[in-house]
Formats: sequence, structure tokens, C-alpha cells
Amino acid sequence: DVNQYMVYQPLVNYAAAGSYDEISAAIYFRNQWVGFEGAPVNYAMQVALPFDDVNSSFGIRLMRDQIGVVSSDVVSINYAYSFQLTSKSALSFSLSPKFGFVQEKRTDLTTANDYDPLTNTNIQQNGLFNAEFGSYFFQDNFYVGAVIPNLLRNNIVGTNNVETYFSPKETGWFVHSGYEWKTNRANHLNASALVKSDLGSSLHAELNLLYQ
Repeated sequence: DVNQYMVYQPLVNYAAAGSYDEISAAIYFRNQWVGFEGAPVNYAMQVALPFDDVNSSFGIRLMRDQIGVVSSDVVSINYAYSFQLTSKSALSFSLSPKFGFVQEKRTDLTTANDYDPLTNTNIQQNGLFNAEFGSYFFQDNFYVGAVIPNLLRNNIVGTNNVETYFSPKETGWFVHSGYEWKTNRANHLNASALVKSDLGSSLHAELNLLYQ
């Protein structure tokens, strides 16, 4: 999970790019459990370019996740469109086609049986198609967004086959929201929350506070 989403919303929900009037970008990096072989490492880069004349924003996102012998790279082409609801609030939607590249270096694993068929062959799958859909409501000091990170399921079967399909029951989602209090002219208190659900895992919730 990227809990720094409260600092730069488009990194996890591109619909939030509709709230930015200028070019924006962010780079994220996390290295967990440093010193342990195979520990999780992930990083991402996001760039968003607004076009106010057409109430739109275009961008690109690069993400990489690695844990053990498994690595995953995702390239997303992002688009968001905003609707002005009132003078102080707006609603935006985004659609982000993306392509995934998955590699599993199973031959690097150490097993009790050197002839285990599951570890004698590496897996490399390129160009796995998927898409992300997001929505985002925002005003001066409040926002709430909802995201479906993957509209499709990409299941690798064996070493060479990929099953890509749509299944509402297997679709993950998350909702995030935040509020800002102005404690004085120079300082602010920001609170944000996220609730997430995905296939094969329990419901996840988190709360973040930022004072600046």
C-alpha cells in the first residue's frame, strides 16, 4: 500500500488530477526490511498534464513491485475529465489503460527437490492488458474518491498461458477521503482515511494524520 497518497492523490487515483491546475509530478520509493534477501521493494513515478480548455488531464504512471523472485512492472496511460458542480466543488472521472510485465525467476529458488517442475522454469509475461477506473469529488478542504485498480483479472496459468477476464465478484476496490483544518494562517492539520478490499485478502482500513 502507498500510504503517502494523502500527499499526492493522483498517484493512486488519477481522477484526482482534475483538482490540479498546473503540471504535477511525484516519485515514490519504498524499501522494506532492508538487509533481508527478497524483501519488498516498490517505486512509482506519476506525471499529470492538465488542459483547462477541455476540463481534462493526461498523464503517465510507471510502477514497479518486487518481492522475492517475483517482479511486476506496470505502465499506465491516464485520462481524467472534470465537471464543475459549484464555484467551490467539482467531480472528476478517470480511465487508465495499462500494460503489465511480470517476471518470476523460479530457478533462483532453493528447494529440497532439485527436480521440482515448478522451479525448473522461469515465467515472463509481457503486455498484460488491464485498466483502472477512478472517481473523485473535491472542494476547498474536503475530498472523497473511489477506485477500481483493475477492471480485469490477469491470471497466469502454468508458465505460458494467461487468462484475462471480467468478474464483478473478483474485482478489488478502495475508497479514500480526507479533510483539512486550518489551525492558523500558517499551519494545517490534514486527516485522511482509506478502506480497501481485494480478492483473497481481508478488508483493510487505515488512517493518516499530517500537520504542517
